Amino acid sequence: MSLDTTNLSILEIAGTPQQQYYASRIIPIRKNGHILLATLLLTNTVLNETLPILFDDIFSKGFISVIVSTALLVLFAEIIPQAIFSKHGLAIGAMFAFPVRILIALWFVISWPISKFLDHLLGTHTGFTYGVAEFGALFQLHDKSTYDDGTLKHETVNMLQNVLEMQEKYISQIVTPASNMLMLHSSASLNASTILQYLSTGYSHVFVYSNDEKEQLDSIENDYEILGVLDLKSLLCLERKELDLPIGAMKLRPVMTVSSRTPIIVVMNKLMHAENEKVVLVYRTEQDTEMAKQEQEDKLCAIASIRTGAIKKHAKSIKCAIRRLFGSTCPVCQSLSDASMPAMSTANTGSQKLEEGAVLENINNSTTPTMIDTTFETGLLGMVTTVDILNQLSFTRQHLNLQHQDSGHLNARQSTAKIV
Repeated sequence: MSLDTTNLSILEIAGTPQQQYYASRIIPIRKNGHILLATLLLTNTVLNETLPILFDDIFSKGFISVIVSTALLVLFAEIIPQAIFSKHGLAIGAMFAFPVRILIALWFVISWPISKFLDHLLGTHTGFTYGVAEFGALFQLHDKSTYDDGTLKHETVNMLQNVLEMQEKYISQIVTPASNMLMLHSSASLNASTILQYLSTGYSHVFVYSNDEKEQLDSIENDYEILGVLDLKSLLCLERKELDLPIGAMKLRPVMTVSSRTPIIVVMNKLMHAENEKVVLVYRTEQDTEMAKQEQEDKLCAIASIRTGAIKKHAKSIKCAIRRLFGSTCPVCQSLSDASMPAMSTANTGSQKLEEGAVLENINNSTTPTMIDTTFETGLLGMVTTVDILNQLSFTRQHLNLQHQDSGHLNARQSTAKIV
């Protein structure tokens, strides 16, 4: 029973040939944990009750048979087996697999109803499965730089933890805001000095759009309005006559479009399989907005529920009863009741107009993400490049910080680089 089915399955797949053989013998018995538990406990109970009766015929006095049987049971049924099984449980479990099958057959009439009742009451007996936070801690415990018996290099552990976190984080959390994107109309032209000016400002991509009304650029919702993207550094290699062409007539790279609630790991997988797309445009859809609003409401309800529970728990305490006895109200209960809900950060809802070729700074210069974006505006949120995702993958951690992510964090964090 001490051998978990998850660990047995791991050994059956990735263990040594001997471990694979042992695990394959134990797994069929261990899968139905409740019938195995009932069989072993029934057998153990019968032996515990039978042994004093047998010794009672050998020793004339009853208390001597009880003492001897108890000592033998503790020594040979508890101490020695526990000490041996802690180191050699896999081999011994495989060796006794066939005798245990015989015991299951002998006790089947009694153990099967008990196991079915336990399955109905507690659920089926399954192995332990790891979550994202548990996997991160497991990798951390195998870090050679921290533990002498570790088996993984620190760089490997760091990258594995980053991959786990990328499964929980939305692409909107690493997006470069639309206000920091360089966008030019398809009829615009560039020259070498202009390109160098953009590069010196921190831009390396220019997005080509076909809207006639520049004021409507903030409300772009369809990917066809952005024709493609150009790499500014590659434009420096073009001849003068090629630069004289409108940027809309140049060879544009296609862009990938995703929802703001797409996990980063999904976007990375799409980019790896894409042929030409190296830049991702992130849009906030109406479905994203509805889900974010619902999650915000659920979060506020959860906070209110915790606060109500704290008030009820404190009201039952002796201190609260004494305070109410000598005063009209308890100050602690009053403070809990009057405490305001946590303030939610809001984004600036003012409209922005992107002048052609202008270098705009983000309104919110802070790199700290807001808790919840309460504006819920649909449309173009920003962009993410392959370099942004690689930076997430290679981000160096000082401490383990993997937690169960709150899906309500639908925010747009400004990247460390303006445009990569």
